[in-house]
Amino acid sequence: MSEHQRKVLFQQRKHGDHPQGGGSGALRWNPWIRYGLLAVTTVAIALLFPGSSLVQDRYEVGSIWYGDTIRAPFAFPLYKQEKDYQRDVKRAGDSALPVYVPTGFTLARADDTLRKTVAAIAASPTSPTFLSDRSKNFLAQLPPGEARLPILTRIADALVGGVNAPYSTGIISTNKAEVPQERLLIRRSEVYEEAVPISTLYDSLSALQVVESSLARSLMPEEAAFAVDIFISVYQPTYQYDLRLTEEAHRNAIASVPMTQGIVAEGELIVATGSEITKSTELKLGSYQRSLQLREVDQKPLRQIGGNLLYMVILIGMGTLFLISYRPRIFHDNLQLGIICALLLLIGLMAFVTMMIRSTLPIEFLILLPFFAIIISILFDSRTAFRWLVIAVLMVAGIRGNDFTIAIAGLAAGVLAIFTVRDIKSRTQLFRSIAFSMLGYTIAILALGLERADSIADMSLQLGFAAINAVISPVLTFGVILLIENLFHVATDLKLLEYDDLNHPLLRALADKAPGTYQHTLTIARLAESAAVAINANPLLAKVGSYFHDIGKIGRAEYFVENQMQMGNKHDRIKPEMSARMIREHVLAGMDLARQYKLPRRIADFIPMHHGTTLIQYFYDKAKETNPNVSQEDFRYPGPLPHSRETAIVMLADAVEATTRALPNPTPKAIEETIDRIIKKRFSEGQLDHCELTLADLNRIKTAFLKNLIGMSHPRVQYKTDQPTTPPAQEVVQKTKRAAQQDPVIPYIDDAFGNLDARGHDNESLS
Repeated sequence: MSEHQRKVLFQQRKHGDHPQGGGSGALRWNPWIRYGLLAVTTVAIALLFPGSSLVQDRYEVGSIWYGDTIRAPFAFPLYKQEKDYQRDVKRAGDSALPVYVPTGFTLARADDTLRKTVAAIAASPTSPTFLSDRSKNFLAQLPPGEARLPILTRIADALVGGVNAPYSTGIISTNKAEVPQERLLIRRSEVYEEAVPISTLYDSLSALQVVESSLARSLMPEEAAFAVDIFISVYQPTYQYDLRLTEEAHRNAIASVPMTQGIVAEGELIVATGSEITKSTELKLGSYQRSLQLREVDQKPLRQIGGNLLYMVILIGMGTLFLISYRPRIFHDNLQLGIICALLLLIGLMAFVTMMIRSTLPIEFLILLPFFAIIISILFDSRTAFRWLVIAVLMVAGIRGNDFTIAIAGLAAGVLAIFTVRDIKSRTQLFRSIAFSMLGYTIAILALGLERADSIADMSLQLGFAAINAVISPVLTFGVILLIENLFHVATDLKLLEYDDLNHPLLRALADKAPGTYQHTLTIARLAESAAVAINANPLLAKVGSYFHDIGKIGRAEYFVENQMQMGNKHDRIKPEMSARMIREHVLAGMDLARQYKLPRRIADFIPMHHGTTLIQYFYDKAKETNPNVSQEDFRYPGPLPHSRETAIVMLADAVEATTRALPNPTPKAIEETIDRIIKKRFSEGQLDHCELTLADLNRIKTAFLKNLIGMSHPRVQYKTDQPTTPPAQEVVQKTKRAAQQDPVIPYIDDAFGNLDARGHDNESLS
């Protein structure tokens, strides 16, 4: 169906469902909640806006500055770019030297410890446990008593001479190969530290190698091995690695990195209108923006918040005025309004997140503006979607600091996405939006990129992120539509398409048990669909509603004249009151079947509304023959009245089809007079009071009925011999053209939980 035939999809309840006594329904229609919802959305989104903002906040090197000329209103530091600052921080951190502290184990202490250890071994009758087996054997072979002392003293002298070089220079506690820097820092006191080349120091391995080499030159092998065991047993480094001091030095090195690289003097030119933005200009603009924000840290930027709030008041106010003027049913239904607000807030949060994430990638092209446009278009209509899409892109531009690049790209993609679903006929059609959304992004990105002389690499990267968005948006829409359909029992046009199938169990049962009614139903569907197209109503809803409007006749099909083919009329044997009761009960039986088979409310509404509160005239007249005082209420259908143009069309089509089928001579004139009489009767009885059918609509409906019924009856056209008369079919075409030239009316907005009338009140449907 075309866009002007599509309607808002959220049905609202009728008068009997309108919450007067509270409960969850009362929340849905409560005006205080409605205005509170708008206020909360406005404030929440306004808080997502940045603080200070330049006239043209988004700028790139090589582009042209179209904003006003800016001079520094105050002196401010020239801040380094983030990538440059992080590079300097990394360098400073990497260059921070590891810190070591003296252990107190100096050369003198090492000499003293070694000599005392050797003397203790000489005086001990047993060998120490730290000695190796080889050293123990060597010690056992020495003369006992003081005879061994000269030998051990000589070994001690050699050992002291061997450790002289390492301990006089210094030994560190860690492996030299594990220290990345070429120097290290020795913290000798709280106020004195010394940077020492690591090449001049020893570690445990190199110190041991020096000692072994020295001992090998002055001692026998067994003596040298014994001396090495003693050295290992008393070894301690000269300098110990201090993790705490090293981390502190690392932090101090990073903290010492300056964030600025100069000063911009007061009155200095930052950028001039029409000038090209260089790296220096970019640096000044970024520093100016940062300085503006820092100056507001200590004082809450109330003026800025007020401006952001007013900005959102204007945007949401425009959308609200549109709803009040042209879509009052959406405005008065807190559920529908809440969905719009929730989607708008979601887009605002996405824009805010893209600002918070510091990245050189164009992640702003992941803001799901096509998704927003598609889902609003499907749930409501394309005009509503377009107006709220404009509001959404302006909101995104504001949150992102006047980033109108993404606004223009999002608007182009969103508009083409709306175009793909305005004539939606299946769920798979959603995927057509991928190509059209990508087309919109491509045109916008190329146009803006070429205008700014962007590199092909930059534009390609933007197109890549836009492609991801173009794929995600329709897929996400598909899932969200399913969620909304099931969570809120919303029957979108996509859902209605599932019931546009004559193989539905109820329709198969109708064809089997009530074949006359089934054929009547198919005729009504054809008439209703044609009339709906003529007045810009929803032809899919009218057709599907026609299929199911008489399912209540399945149980007692023989009591309805269209099914009484070879049998007598059973009503001849019962009282008129009983006949009227049985005829009327097909409405209640139909509603029971609708609940049993879980028909959407949009479809089920056709069952009681196609009769409204009309009088069962035949049996009423028959009853009056025996009882002139019989009550009309016993012969009326329970209602309610049709609440939408589609249900009203089916009411008229049902009466017209039944009456014209009974005409003995269905000439075009007789058919036209019958249609005219029935429409006038329903209008005068007030059966059309709760739907928005104008007189022009009724005339178009009449014309559509007439064209179809003439075609069904195949009338023979009589011609004069001298001058042919205008065939009735041509007269119908001429009437249709005249009707199309009349002033158009605003289409009625049907929605999927029932419908509100023009004042925003809802009307009762049979349940």
